[in-house]
Formats: sequence, C-alpha cells, structure tokens
Amino acid sequence: MKNKFTSISSKINIVIIIISLISLLGASTLLFWYADKINTNVYKKAKKSLIYDANEKIKLKMRVGLSNVISISNDIRIKKALLENNRTLAMDSLQDVSLKMKQNTEFKNIKIHLHTKDNKALLRT
Repeated sequence: MKNKFTSISSKINIVIIIISLISLLGASTLLFWYADKINTNVYKKAKKSLIYDANEKIKLKMRVGLSNVISISNDIRIKKALLENNRTLAMDSLQDVSLKMKQNTEFKNIKIHLHTKDNKALLRT
C-alpha cells in the first residue's frame, strides 16, 4: 500500500508543481505586459510634456524677439540712421541697445542685422 500511496502522492505533487509553474508563468507574463503598457504610457506623457514645454519656450522667444524688434524699430536714432544710410549712427544706437539688454535682461549676446529699404545690409552687430 505504501507504493500506491507514494505513487498517488507523487502524481499529486507533480500536478501541483505543474499548475504552480503555469500560474507563475502566466502571472509573470501578465506582470511584464502591464509593466510594458505602463512604461509606454509614461513615455508618451513625458514626450507630450517635453514637446509642449519646448513649444512654449519657442513661443516665448518669438514674443520676446518681436517686442525687441518693435522697440528697436521705434528708436529715433535707428530710424535716422536708416533714412541717412548712416552706419556709424546705427552702430552707436545698437551698441547702447545691446548694453542695456545685457544689463537688464537674460539675453547677453543679441545679434541684430539692419537692412536698408532696398534690402541691402547696413549693419550687423
């Protein structure tokens, strides 16, 4: 009888081990699938956030650039320099603008390129 009992016990143990392994394999597969799905969602959200932030920074730079262009174009000395094609007057005025920008803003290396009305370069600073 010991032989039959051992045989039945061994068969039950083998079945339990197989069921346990299948359950473990299924749970692991499910866990990795969910982890991959979560990672994908996190990466998508991060990508979307980074793109949004980059676009906002570009828009801000465009607004700052536009306000600078408007300020420079309304400068009386710049207007006079462009009317007279006076490169020296334009340079003096733009150096003052550049110095004020460096002192009062985060923009330290402003590049300005002035063109005459016939689209010829007058000055590049």
